[in-house]
Amino acid sequence: MSGASPRIADDGLDVGVDMAVLEAAQGKVSNVRTFDVAPTSAKVGFLAPDAMGCTVDWSADNWTTFTRIPNSGGGRVQNVSLSGLPAHSTILYRVNCAVMQPVGSVSTP
Repeated sequence: MSGASPRIADDGLDVGVDMAVLEAAQGKVSNVRTFDVAPTSAKVGFLAPDAMGCTVDWSADNWTTFTRIPNSGGGRVQNVSLSGLPAHSTILYRVNCAVMQPVGSVSTP
């Protein structure tokens, strides 16, 4: 990119690449994490490749059945609330974006 002014990377250093910009350009979902975990609920947060909503599926039985949670998007930072989870269980989840579907798990207390 000739003529483009240099940017400081997200990590505050003046060398390297801006990973958030690079991952968005590659269509990657990143920073997938769970938080606010309770006995019957949890939230899944992630950086989406764009502002389009990415649904999240969850399953307590190794994907024999699953529940799909819709998400309207609105920005790259997305948080999806999972509810009705069985307590004392390991919950599998997958983020469904058009280009990438990361998976993970969370254990409810």
